[in-house]
Amino acid sequence: MKRLFILFFILTLAGCSTAQIPAYLQDKKPYVKRFYTTYDQTLAGTNAALEQLGWKVEQILDAAVYDRYQAAEDDEKNSLIITEIRQTPLFMGTRYAKMNIYVRSKKNLSEIEIRYVTVLATPFKNYEVYSNDAAVQRIFDRIESHLKPATETPGN
Repeated sequence: MKRLFILFFILTLAGCSTAQIPAYLQDKKPYVKRFYTTYDQTLAGTNAALEQLGWKVEQILDAAVYDRYQAAEDDEKNSLIITEIRQTPLFMGTRYAKMNIYVRSKKNLSEIEIRYVTVLATPFKNYEVYSNDAAVQRIFDRIESHLKPATETPGN
């Protein structure tokens, strides 16, 4: 019985692992979609979609803070939305997910770029994946549903 308790204690300690996810995510597999709306409408729709899907916004910054080539021209606006880390406990580890969402607008054309990372932290190794097609598609669909009233014209 004593050996079983010691073995259980060691396995419990071995299960404790953490993952370090930086605020800025690399553009290994960015998802991009364009909308015919203004910057303010797109930013508001994106924030509302994230809130509905349970993502908490950590920061909203000027995109040039992390990407020098993202510096806005005179008639262009760029923002970077950084979400908080979502943690999901699993049987043999924990899954962490984080997103960077770029909102770029010039006049009435907006572009949203989503960078998504998932880290599966197991007792022995951390596995990073820079894509989640289903989750990103849900986010784009939700953003589009928030922007639809802004893009519809009377009589349609």
